[in-house]
Amino acid sequence: MRTSSGFPLKWRLKTLWAMDPNSAAGLDGYNVFFFKHCWDIIKKELISACQEVWLGTPLPDAATSSNLVLIPKVDNPSSVHDFRPICLSTVAIKLASKCLANRLSKLLPILISEEQGAYMMGKDISEQILLTKEMVHNLDIKAWGGNIIVKLDLSKAFDKLKWSFLFDVLLRFGFSNRLIHIIHNLMNSSKYSVVVNGKPCGFFSQTRGIKQGDPLSPLLFIIANEAFSKNLNKLMNHGVIGRYNCGNNSIPISHLSYADDIIIFCNSSCKSLVNLKFFLKTYQECSGQNINKQKSSFFVGKFQNSRKIAELEKRLDMQHKKLPFTYLGISIDKGITRTQHCNQLITAFDRKLGSWQFKQLDQAGRLILINHVLNTLPIFFLGSSTLPKSVQNILKQKMSRFWWKSKHHWVNWEDICTPKEEGGLGIRDLSSLQDSFSLKLWWNYHSNTSLWAKFMHAKYERDGEMEAHIIDSPVWKRIVEIDEIGVVNTTENEEGILNWEQTSDKLFSLSSAYDICRVSRPTCRYFMYIWGKGQNPKVSIFLWKLFKKALPIPENLERLGFHLPSVCFLCHNGPYTASHCLLECQQFASCATMVHTQQVTVS
Repeated sequence: MRTSSGFPLKWRLKTLWAMDPNSAAGLDGYNVFFFKHCWDIIKKELISACQEVWLGTPLPDAATSSNLVLIPKVDNPSSVHDFRPICLSTVAIKLASKCLANRLSKLLPILISEEQGAYMMGKDISEQILLTKEMVHNLDIKAWGGNIIVKLDLSKAFDKLKWSFLFDVLLRFGFSNRLIHIIHNLMNSSKYSVVVNGKPCGFFSQTRGIKQGDPLSPLLFIIANEAFSKNLNKLMNHGVIGRYNCGNNSIPISHLSYADDIIIFCNSSCKSLVNLKFFLKTYQECSGQNINKQKSSFFVGKFQNSRKIAELEKRLDMQHKKLPFTYLGISIDKGITRTQHCNQLITAFDRKLGSWQFKQLDQAGRLILINHVLNTLPIFFLGSSTLPKSVQNILKQKMSRFWWKSKHHWVNWEDICTPKEEGGLGIRDLSSLQDSFSLKLWWNYHSNTSLWAKFMHAKYERDGEMEAHIIDSPVWKRIVEIDEIGVVNTTENEEGILNWEQTSDKLFSLSSAYDICRVSRPTCRYFMYIWGKGQNPKVSIFLWKLFKKALPIPENLERLGFHLPSVCFLCHNGPYTASHCLLECQQFASCATMVHTQQVTVS
């Protein structure tokens, strides 16, 4: 594939229409929506500008200049280091970068090592976490020298990358000089203006680093980072750095990298660590990257004594830490997931609930927030870990209290966590959701060819049997536990490809897996009617509470031990019951006629 060849008009149109119309505008103030809306007027000028980029002609400063917005990385930033710079480029330069990025992304699976997991189609961030958990599970395996895990912290990795290093890597991969010249022009012609208190302040150019927010930047970063991966693998293949012992029949893993989050797995012998330190020093000098020794750390097995740990600290110039550690937002530790590993998730719940505390929300609004915010927070966690029952109960209580507020909880949370047509509110049950993610792991294990799947097959496949031993990792036990459900719902075609029988395209989907794992109930046409399209959410919730006997009227309060006078407050001629007020009360019928609403009838 020739990446340096020009792009036809249909490519540019497809790229422009795929861009988010509401993305932030650049220095000129025009966003993608404007260019789409006025395409017939400005298409010649925009196409000409893109063509000039491919011809290597520098664009004017008005097109290449960008606003640099500082996004806080912490709650209370106190210095410049607490901000992340994001570039707001013009649409013209973004379109040119996006066209090149779309073509370059097709080459990444060929160029990039399996150890890298960021910015590529088909890569799952959860598999990086799962593989890290497997390596930590093997940390205590006895080996000469012992195993060691080194977690690197690269400070300002995107901002410190040397251009000369990036262009050398591109050249070594076989990219043409013309393409490198185009990339150089895109980077060298950029001018930046820092936005302070809403106002841009001056312009300056850059001589290193890649701008965050540009479509091409992530791809260039992982290509440059590939030099780290290939050289580290080469050193381990030649025995210069000792390998991490994962037991018999396992695939050797030297490191895992997700953008600037790098973890190295190796042997902790003196020779290995001296060579590793020299390699890291050389990489920093060549690439311009800076490893923050204060934030970087290493982890060793429980059999290492304090004297050996002190030697390792001196040799690596890093501090030793004990498990668990956080990688890609997930707490990594040996053994099963415990409550302490879920503190970050619980804190995220509390933070969201605290931000809504003083907002005047009715139950319809709170239901939307539960479904689309609170219920989605555990999804990333469940992709690689399990939630203990105690944590599930804590999260259920928080959601239940948020929806009912200080009122009595009339309906069990288990009944609420069912589809609307079955009498619930459509909130997903955490236990069933966890089982559906276990099915996803089972599916990925049997159908994927990723590094994680290869590692699991090599380590745990015993004569084709799905069995779990006491020393196996919790992830493997999780897959084995769900194996029976997975086998029942899949078939294998003549080519040996696994088919998921619950979808029309025979591909796995999380929603279909959730339907399998949950306890289904018979549907009711009354509930299907009250949640029909176009219904007012407040009315739907009122009718739902009516059918569920969750309204605070005398006949329902009697179940709680409150005996109140039961007299209709409209006509004073009948009992204060739901059936009388809605079906028999003449005063209610008159009110319904006045607002042009038909009287409710029940068959």
